[in-house]
Amino acid sequence: MNIPEPILSIMKRLEPHYQVYLVGGFVRDAVWGKESFDVDMCTDSPVQECAQIFKDLRPSIYEPYGIKFKHNEYDIEISILRKETGTQDLRHPEIMEAVDSIEIDAKRRDFTINTLYCDSEGLIHDPLAAMNDVLGYRLKFVDDPYTRIQEDALRILRFYRFIAQHNLNYDRESYKVCKKNIDLLNKLTLRQMRDEFIKLLMSEGFQELVLSAPWLLSEIFDEYRIAYHFDQKNSYHQYSLYEHSIRVVGACPYDESIRLAALFHDLGKLETQVIEDGQGRYPNHAKVSAAIAQRYLIEMELPKKQCLFIVSLIENHTLRFERTTSHFQHLIRKHGEVWVRSLLALKRADNASKSSKASYQLDNCDEFDGIVNTIIKENYPVSVQDINASSEKILELGIKKEQLSKVKEDILDRLIDGLLENNEEAILSYCKEAWL
Repeated sequence: MNIPEPILSIMKRLEPHYQVYLVGGFVRDAVWGKESFDVDMCTDSPVQECAQIFKDLRPSIYEPYGIKFKHNEYDIEISILRKETGTQDLRHPEIMEAVDSIEIDAKRRDFTINTLYCDSEGLIHDPLAAMNDVLGYRLKFVDDPYTRIQEDALRILRFYRFIAQHNLNYDRESYKVCKKNIDLLNKLTLRQMRDEFIKLLMSEGFQELVLSAPWLLSEIFDEYRIAYHFDQKNSYHQYSLYEHSIRVVGACPYDESIRLAALFHDLGKLETQVIEDGQGRYPNHAKVSAAIAQRYLIEMELPKKQCLFIVSLIENHTLRFERTTSHFQHLIRKHGEVWVRSLLALKRADNASKSSKASYQLDNCDEFDGIVNTIIKENYPVSVQDINASSEKILELGIKKEQLSKVKEDILDRLIDGLLENNEEAILSYCKEAWL
């Protein structure tokens, strides 16, 4: 195995006194021919001694497990070789003991495909004879599946995530044990599951996986248990609420915020359905969906700014767009280009996951995308920075400084609405007439 020089240099700093191996995903991905920038190493160096060796790289210390730091483009984690016994909370071992053997260390790991070790010479060590599983893309727990998930319930979600992310075959017994014990996920908080869940959400195989294993989402989000059998009773929808929502996620770009918005965008329908003339209607479901999403996003402890962005997408996913440039200029002015393009992506995915009756809406999305592209390409005004008259020139007219912000917003309104030309002479002339 070829080891990139920046990684090899880290290994060499430990080697004079300690064992050090690359392990887990980095080695597995190398065997699969995939490039990885998340690097796991293991060593028999004590944590504090390891931290001292790499003090110039300002490592974060995670007692008693190891250290983490950034080196060039690589995120490196160095953990101690160890044996783990029991569990105190379905996440962490009750007893941890440092060892000097990769054979012992391998037995505490989750899946056999993560038990390959590589020394600094590039020689791969396979203490559990797992190479056939790696080469066969076969997902299997180390030893007894039930024991592994009792040690750490998050491994259930991780099992499903690996299938979706890496398109893996799986051991039938492992799959059966995960399904049978899916309720163990209830013992975990959404914050504990967040990173694994988002990796699953961002996986190419997300849609196929959760459509075939609906019990997974149903265990994590209560609404999805009801959504699985929820008939939308609308001619524009050919799928249950569950399948529609999952297909919307699958049709979205690989953007975390857009996919999270898609996941929650219609769950408010569970509380708002009314039947009119035999058709299901959902007044204010976007607002109710946004409230449901906000609760879950807060539990996930996502950054506040991202939460607000996602909630805003959901609240506005039923917004009716106008076929005018000025309409989209105002939207970009208020929310920003990223938000507008994200909302368009969500609406496109939403409409692509309905019945054929909604296909015309995809043509509308093409038209709206074209309008936004024109606005950006032609530099149409969308913010006060686009006004072709400086603040100094406006103030020189005698306008008070405390009025300047309102004056510029007024100018921008008129520029967007086509009531004023965007040149200095016209703008200053208007200011004299309207503000003096």
